Amino acid sequence: MAFQLFPDIEPLELRGGETGPLFPFFVTPGAETIFIRSIALWQDDQPLVGNAPIFQLKAGTDGPLTSVVADAGSVYIKDGDGTIAGTANCERFPSDIYQIEVSNLAQNVDTWQVRIKNCESESLRFVWAVARTEPETRQPWMVLTSADAERSGGLTTILGMSSATKVTIRNWGTAPLKLNDEPGTPLAGEHSSAVLLSRPKEVAPHQVREIEIKCGEVLYREEFEHALDTNDTNPAHTTLRFQTLPGGTLGTPTASFCRYCTRCPAYQPTPNAPGVSCQRQQCGHSVAAHLTLPPDRSNGQMS
Repeated sequence: MAFQLFPDIEPLELRGGETGPLFPFFVTPGAETIFIRSIALWQDDQPLVGNAPIFQLKAGTDGPLTSVVADAGSVYIKDGDGTIAGTANCERFPSDIYQIEVSNLAQNVDTWQVRIKNCESESLRFVWAVARTEPETRQPWMVLTSADAERSGGLTTILGMSSATKVTIRNWGTAPLKLNDEPGTPLAGEHSSAVLLSRPKEVAPHQVREIEIKCGEVLYREEFEHALDTNDTNPAHTTLRFQTLPGGTLGTPTASFCRYCTRCPAYQPTPNAPGVSCQRQQCGHSVAAHLTLPPDRSNGQMS
């Protein structure tokens, strides 16, 4: 399977009436047809279904820009010499998905360019895939988020022996996202006590759904990564980064151990002043010391 997914990091956001920049894409030698499948994203779980965008194609580096309007028939795309480099048409599908087919490709043009004009008054975000065959343009784009990940360096926090943690899944792509991990699947191997509790089997384009994760007993803080088994082929999209913490209030765990000494099994804050140095006799370390994996992966011994 060979496809190009655009943009690289996040969808292209265009204000109402705005035209985006040119994006180059490559056509493999010998290809007679190329397909571009695009989605216009508006709000979670809700496509706008308004005015169709206009796609403009350019053959080579010096060919004229030619507009390809949805459901308006075929147009010729010419190169810089005025020679026809391809014939393009655009078809609109439900849920603001658009399919462009460029056929009769000239064999002397391997670099093409595309740009998009948002013909709506609302801001929209665009994603598109380019491939030699139509099925290969049907690509999901998995997005994992949680309430605390932004303030935790991208890490989802899962507390041991607590209620299930929810992670939000969005699909920015042009095809349904399929999740293959079964409920009960351990996450990140034998050193993690996190287990997948529930997940949707499929997330359609535009949709927002959740997975739930349950965690057993946790004695100290650890970080993990788990690549979810999906039909999104980009590991950057499907890798869940998370940290497990002892159960209890965040920042004041009830069952952690100090990595800097063997005398303190659990953090004890000053009354009415959590977050300062541990008040247990002969410890005095910060709360962070009680949330870090001991160097020997053990929990220490009282002495």
